[in-house]
Amino acid sequence: MGRSGRGPVKRGVSEFVAILEGYDFFRWSREHLTATTNLMLALSVATLLLTWYSLPGWVTAESGTGRYLVYLSLLLFGLSAALFALFRAVLYFIEHLMDQSVNAAEGISGAPPKAMRGKSRDEVVDSVSFRLQRSIGLWWRARTLAIHSAPVLIPAVIFYLLGIACLVIFFVAVL
Repeated sequence: MGRSGRGPVKRGVSEFVAILEGYDFFRWSREHLTATTNLMLALSVATLLLTWYSLPGWVTAESGTGRYLVYLSLLLFGLSAALFALFRAVLYFIEHLMDQSVNAAEGISGAPPKAMRGKSRDEVVDSVSFRLQRSIGLWWRARTLAIHSAPVLIPAVIFYLLGIACLVIFFVAVL
């Protein structure tokens, strides 16, 4: 009797998880955003470090406003790297919430039958209902966090491009 009752529960949980993942339209975008954010973070930090280590040669070669352009580009690269790192942390948190959501749903079918003994049918249904509501709540929180945090990328890219522009202006002025 215990085995036959668990089959439909597992099947129902599997269908519920499939529905959650089916409504996760942001998953494909999130995976690509993670890869792009990692690339831009590495590029931003590499440009920052390259500019920082080349700073003594550039600053002594050019004085006046050119020196300020190099310092401004350092500031802009630093802001860009910080924003990319912040967005990467948010993406990690979103993944964690999505995993918790799926685990909360899958935990329903993993409940041992002994834990259900002595409970009324209503208590079992309430327990399952609470877990499903928690799973949906975590999923919804992750989805809204993803939507609200995406605009952080706009200033990060703008700061990086402005830093590049400052360096180009500096090099054009030196040549």
